[in-house]
Amino acid sequence: MSPDFYKALEISGIGIAGVFIFMTVFYFVIMGLDKFFPNEKKTKQIAEAPKQEYKPVEFSDDEFE
Repeated sequence: MSPDFYKALEISGIGIAGVFIFMTVFYFVIMGLDKFFPNEKKTKQIAEAPKQEYKPVEFSDDEFE
């Protein structure tokens, strides 16, 4: 194979390795921020909607003529 092909493989490998290294560092930064600024869980009570009975709507046949 030509030396250009091997150089292209080397450049591609460096690029792919760079992406994986960046994603790993980014993951650990996000995990560190999550530990440093924990999510405050507020226990607000959600107001329940009043339960209403279902009543189907009835139409007379002459309404749609």
